[in-house]
This record gives sequence, structure tokens and C-alpha cells, in this order.
Amino acid sequence: MTPEHIEPPIVIAEGHDVMIYPSVVHVLSDLEPWYPSNADYRAFDAHGRRLELVADPPVVPKRVFWFLWTDNAHTSSLSIRAVEREPSGAAELAGLLREWLRVLEVPLDPGEEPSLDDLLDRAIARGGYG
Repeated sequence: MTPEHIEPPIVIAEGHDVMIYPSVVHVLSDLEPWYPSNADYRAFDAHGRRLELVADPPVVPKRVFWFLWTDNAHTSSLSIRAVEREPSGAAELAGLLREWLRVLEVPLDPGEEPSLDDLLDRAIARGGYG
């Protein structure tokens, strides 16, 4: 699938850290080609469609000396693609955003069930992009 199937904002979560980007261009200008090979990340578009970051060619570590490593990241380019047509990660994304809002100290009422759009808006308003 191509970037036109991706609806911004784009959310990338690595562990408990959440990064929100306004567009594919912003993701590709902020992250380096080695990122998908070294990070345990999850990525979603605004609807919860799962995304994948891809380095082409793949970044491969190489030992220069017994104590020194390098890689070919400088020869790679990063792209992003949707791995599904129908979003299957909306509930997971909503959970990530609820947790992130709690970290940012944005209160949610105990019985409140905000929509995914509302959670995204609150996260962007409080934490900003990138």
C-alpha cells in the first residue's frame, strides 16, 4: 500500500514514548533509516491503520574492528506504508493515547470514553507534534 492510504496524523509509539506527526513527510524527515531496525515500535494513522517503516536497502550492521560497528544507513532511504486496508489498531491506538495523556497530566473523567479523534486532538494540543 502507498502513502495515500495513510491518514494523518501519524502516531509512532516506542515503549512508553509517543510521537505524533502531522504528515508522512514529517515522519520521514525526523526519523533516520536505521530506526525501524533498532526500535521496537508501533505505528498508526489517524484511523488506527497499522503502518510500517521500511529502510531501502535494509540497514545492516557491519563490524569494522572487533570493538567498532558501522552500518549502511547512509545509503538507505526511509519510507512508510500501510500494512492493512481496514484499520485494526484503533483500540490499541486509543489505549496508547489514553496512557500518553495520563503521562502528560491531561485529566480524563473516570466515566469518559473520548473518541479516537478526540484523544488525538487532546494529545496534539497538550504534547504537540514530533
